[in-house]
Formats: sequence, C-alpha cells, structure tokens
Amino acid sequence: MLLALAVLLPETARNVVGNGSIQDKPWNRSLLGLLGTNSQTTPRHIDSEEQHSPTRKLAFKSPMQAVFLIRYPDTALILWVVGSFYALWYTVQASIPVVFAATPYLFDELQIGLCYLPGAAGVIACMYITGRVMDHNYRIAASRQSQQSPGPEQQEKSTVTAVLRAQTTKHHEMDLFPIERARSRFCLALSVASLAFSVGYGWSIHAQLHPAVPLIFQFCMGFLCTWILSMFNTLLVDILPEAPSTAATAGNLARCGFSAAALAVLKPLTRVTNRGWFFTIMGGLSGALGLIAIAVLNRYGMRWRQKRARRKDAAIIQR
Repeated sequence: MLLALAVLLPETARNVVGNGSIQDKPWNRSLLGLLGTNSQTTPRHIDSEEQHSPTRKLAFKSPMQAVFLIRYPDTALILWVVGSFYALWYTVQASIPVVFAATPYLFDELQIGLCYLPGAAGVIACMYITGRVMDHNYRIAASRQSQQSPGPEQQEKSTVTAVLRAQTTKHHEMDLFPIERARSRFCLALSVASLAFSVGYGWSIHAQLHPAVPLIFQFCMGFLCTWILSMFNTLLVDILPEAPSTAATAGNLARCGFSAAALAVLKPLTRVTNRGWFFTIMGGLSGALGLIAIAVLNRYGMRWRQKRARRKDAAIIQR
C-alpha cells in the first residue's frame, strides 16, 4: 500500500496545490508525478483566487474537536447513521466464522473464507456506482434550486452572506443549497430495505436455511451499507468544509465506537435470545432509527446549518 501511494497518489490538499493550478514542491509529488511533470509548463487555467500560493500553517489540533462535533444536531444525526450502519455491517462480518463453522454448515477454513466474497462483491459493486449517483443527485438538487426564484428578503440575505464569505474564506459554501437532500436521496427507501435484509439475514441463519440464502443477504447488506456510508461520510465533510479532517476523524470515531459496542454485545445477546433477534435489533437501530434520523435531517438540517453559519458571521463581524 505504501509503495502504491508513493508511486501513484498525487497531492490534492487545497492548502498545498489550491484548486490544482498551483505546482506543488517535488517532495509533495508522487514518483509518477516526478517522472512525468515538466516544471516549465504552465497551468491551462488559473483562477484569480489561486494565483498565489495558499497560506499554510503547521498546527496540531486537539482530537477532542472531532468529539465536540456531536453538539451540533445535524452532525450528531449524521454520525448516528454512519456509526450504526457500519456497526451492522461489522457484526455481519464478525458472525461469519461462528455461523458457518457450526451445525448444519460445518464449513472448513477455506469455505469460511469464501463466505466473505458475496459481501465484498456487494461493497465493490456499490463503490462503482455511488460516485455517479452522488453527482446525479447533486445536479437534480441544483436544478430544482435554480427553478426556485428567491424573494427580495432572501436575495438580500444571500448577498450579505456572499460578501461575508468572500471576506472571510475561500471555501465553497453551500449555506443556501439543500445539500442534505441531495446526498440522502434514495436513502430513506434504502434504510427500509436494509432493515428488511438484516432481519432476513438473522432469521435465515436461525432457521438454518441453505447457505445461499444468508450469503445473498450479505451481498445486499454490503451494497446498501456501503451506499449509505458513502453518502453520509461525504455529507459530513460537505457541511463542515472548513474542517474536513476533523469531520473525517469524527466519522472514524463513530464507526469504530459503534462497532466496538456492537461486537461487545454480540455474544451475550445471542446467548440470551438468538441470532435472528440480534440482527433484528441491529437492523432496527440502523434501519428504523436511521430512517428517522434521515427524515429529521432532511427537514431541519439546512436550517441548523444556516443558523451555525449566521453565528459564525456574527462572530466575524464582532472582530
């Protein structure tokens, strides 16, 4: 992995290369970039904002900043969706060796290893289409937004906000764009489908059905969980463009924390009930509560985000 990164990965940090028009230093380039870049060539297009190298500051932020994001209602809902769906998928993966080594399957180690492939196929299949779907959803939301002509009061507010943004940051702000709806399009239906597949997976194992049945459910769950995780991980960065690394860290903490909790209760809970009820509970926590979280986010997320932006603008004006 390190070799692949060193050879192939270009520098994309905006505080290093801007929007791609600024030539990065040799130590920031990949080996492929060092071999193929002509230092005498000039970029074809340079935005006025990117003509000068961006300011870089060497600072180490406290990891607690990622934890404190939970105080915002919209980020808390996103973290719940991200963490609960990742925990559901993690428990599915953790259950494979125990389930298929036991009666009636009695698989050997090679067969158990092959049981991971259907879920992986669902993840890979989803990864091929989610990027295109996100772009498509964004275009639809932008088209609908452009058809809604703002009134004088909203126009005045938009102008003031634009001026403040131009004075304080170069990031692309979307305070007036319904990014929550754009990213979560189709996710309400997919949450219901995820609940159904989770329940089906648990009870197919409990009923000791043919192994093809739970393996098909694994494919479907891998596809749906990856879809929802991709959408809401992207949304988390969208609503916090000034702190993308903090947003990514918060998402990682939510995924790891929820997964650790789910695995901690997997064995004792299946002893008390059975695997059918366990995955029904997990499906309810991710699918049913996730459905509520997405619906609330679609209704109030933009309002919460705008309120947070106004507080930030007020703080800037006071300075």
